[in-house]
Amino acid sequence: MGESTHETNAKHSDFGWIQFHEFIVNLQKKLALDCGQRRFNEFIAGLSEQHSNKERVQFSFENEPIIRSLQEIIASIIREFEYNVKNDERAKYLRVSGNDLFKKQAFEEAVKCYTHALMSASFPNSPNTESEMSLCFANRSTAFFHLKCYSAAIKDIDEAIKLGYSKSSVNKLIIRKFECLKHLKQYEEAKHLIHSSLTSCEENIKKDYEKCLKTLESLDVDIRQTTSDPNLSAHIDVNKYETFLMSDALKVNFSEKKGRHIKTTRDMEIGEIVVTERPYISILESSLFLSHCQHCLCSLELGGLPCFDCDQVLFCSQECRKAAKTYHKYECNYCQHLIDIIGVAYLVIRIIFATDIEDILKAATTDLDETSTENEICNNYQSIFRLLDHEKDHGSEEQIYYVLMSLFILITIENKKYVEKSNQPKLLYAILRHCQQLSTNLISIYAQEITNDMGNKISVKESSIGYGIYPNICLFNHSCEPNTVTFYNGSQITIRTSCEIKSGDELCFCYGPTVSKMSLNDRQKFLRKQYYFDCDCKGCNSRKEYKGRAFLCPYCKGALILNDDTSNHCLDCKKENIDLTENIKNVEESKRLAEEGKRLFEEENFDEAVVKFSLSNRINDKCLFRINDHLKQVKEDLCACIAMLQHYDVALKYCEQVLKIVKELHGEDSIEVANTMIKLISLKMNLLEEIRDENEAEAIQESKNLLKIIDSVIATFTRVSSQNANAPNNFDIYESELQWLNEKRNELFQCYL
Repeated sequence: MGESTHETNAKHSDFGWIQFHEFIVNLQKKLALDCGQRRFNEFIAGLSEQHSNKERVQFSFENEPIIRSLQEIIASIIREFEYNVKNDERAKYLRVSGNDLFKKQAFEEAVKCYTHALMSASFPNSPNTESEMSLCFANRSTAFFHLKCYSAAIKDIDEAIKLGYSKSSVNKLIIRKFECLKHLKQYEEAKHLIHSSLTSCEENIKKDYEKCLKTLESLDVDIRQTTSDPNLSAHIDVNKYETFLMSDALKVNFSEKKGRHIKTTRDMEIGEIVVTERPYISILESSLFLSHCQHCLCSLELGGLPCFDCDQVLFCSQECRKAAKTYHKYECNYCQHLIDIIGVAYLVIRIIFATDIEDILKAATTDLDETSTENEICNNYQSIFRLLDHEKDHGSEEQIYYVLMSLFILITIENKKYVEKSNQPKLLYAILRHCQQLSTNLISIYAQEITNDMGNKISVKESSIGYGIYPNICLFNHSCEPNTVTFYNGSQITIRTSCEIKSGDELCFCYGPTVSKMSLNDRQKFLRKQYYFDCDCKGCNSRKEYKGRAFLCPYCKGALILNDDTSNHCLDCKKENIDLTENIKNVEESKRLAEEGKRLFEEENFDEAVVKFSLSNRINDKCLFRINDHLKQVKEDLCACIAMLQHYDVALKYCEQVLKIVKELHGEDSIEVANTMIKLISLKMNLLEEIRDENEAEAIQESKNLLKIIDSVIATFTRVSSQNANAPNNFDIYESELQWLNEKRNELFQCYL
């Protein structure tokens, strides 16, 4: 149970798993066609009778017709995709196209064109002759300079010089680098650059360099006080690339019920780092090959370094390019296109490519003790191999899928990584184990964008960028009410505590289902099907349901919990399986109206938007429980829309309704209430101006009441900010709220008090 995945990794809804299953279905059809339907059916029937992975491996190797057919199918798939070899003529054409875009001041498009040119350009055999690649780097540095991406420009300048940029023109690059350093206020480095260049330059260039020094002298700054730009250094130490950081407060435990799991050995504060880990191996979604580093999965912004041999991938640094060589040297110009064909199973190909064959064979022939907690905290192949494969839990059809995929991977790999025939069954056994591990140990990797629309809820927008295997994070058990929160930086995952934790407590994170997203029935059903366990977390043991998803019970007006299969029960009167056909239909219409309202709001058609939101609100009040999230959201949208029409008194009524809901959902002293109070304060401030014109005494009294509200909200934000002192920078995002509240406080004193 403790060895599973992060949330939103549901294999049947994830695109990488869809590719996996579609490929296996098509592979079975091809095998049946090549071998004959009868022979293939006999193979499948025989495979279904095997009771262990070792038996499945042995049975598969004895079926030579299936192996031969797979070899032919794989050869055909590999041949179908033609990789472009490095081609300087194509690179030159792309570079010239970039120059044309640059002349039109389309700098971002020019950068993209230069990047494509870099990916096509061949690496020079000698740094003493000008290369097409050096020209591409030099030109891209100019575009970066105009985009004010000075650190990126400096990196490209250094690459251009290193790769043989013309000595007669290199002074242009030196001066450009000087200007970049100056913009970055790296004056000491800028001065050193010019002085070192003066010693070896031609006489006609010295004047230009001396002008640079004079511009530094004219600046009213102390050059010695400047510091280096951290962006100019490598972002990661390659020697530590596959290591991790785990809190000293953690200990791996084992029990029959929970398996291996993580507990604390001391009290932990909110926001403390629990673990920071990079994956043993990861894959990047192919649609992001030009925008993200192939190895660490960090965004490249606009730049990137090309592979030495293929034109398919980019890296953020020389360190990442070097670290990726362990696996990319095998897949380069050979099988990387399989990511789009076999989906998540490509992770297994990379695991085998990245690992020494002897280590794999040793693990495959060593008896596993899955109860041991010794030497658990590590990030190596042994820790990957030990992750549970749930061999006995997979259904018959799944077992067939995994065996066929494992055979496909073995044959694909042996074309690049030699394994003696006598060792191939051992390697297939390891591959099969890794394929089975994917369903419960694969972790989706996300790009996170944390935003704070002041006065509204904090939102975390996540978009999937790839997948990885994290041997230590996989030891954490699931909870539908986790006590940790997850942050991503490329493929690096950092888990922090989300509340205060007592010594001896278990640390958990979420595999997908949460109390706020799914009913108890649906959570249990999902986890049992996907991860093979019955959840007994605090939320499930207390049979907790989230009323923010509830319908309105037609009998008692209580909270009616609806499951995915439309079964339902009322938390108050306990009635079950009430016919909600009409209500469900009405709520779907309400959501459609709300979407229409949002579109009209964005178009600033506020009058029509109010009509749509009002109709949606009317349906919600009849069909949904009083604190339902959708009901609350529509009231918030209606409030915002009416406020834009400057009917502040009407908007205030809806805001007060929302506030009542938020208090019931989250508590009087919650940050959610404080955020809602900001909207209420804004509306009351607008109403104060109207009151002052009619009754100054009333305005003064109202301002005193409002001042108390503002002070209370300031206290809440201050308290939460202090609690988040250990959290990362983007986690402490209440500065704008506090600033706004203090401004309104001062405004009250100036205008009314």
